[in-house]
Amino acid sequence: YNLAAASLRTALTQLSGAPDAEVIYQLLGGIYEKTENYKQAIAVYEEFLRVFPDSSEAEAVRSFIVQIKKQMNGEQ
Repeated sequence: YNLAAASLRTALTQLSGAPDAEVIYQLLGGIYEKTENYKQAIAVYEEFLRVFPDSSEAEAVRSFIVQIKKQMNGEQ
């Protein structure tokens, strides 16, 4: 997962806000969630929202952040 995360981070740098980067942000956030690196997942999702505030996926990404914060607080 670490290698995949590093590669996806490189892809984000190279895509530099291109529309295709939306998917990369979600994949990277998902990897961080899977590895229980919740703070990094939230940071990636917040970066997504700054870069793509009007994305059709923005509401879902906000929901991801809320769910992660609940997990971090021991809620289900």
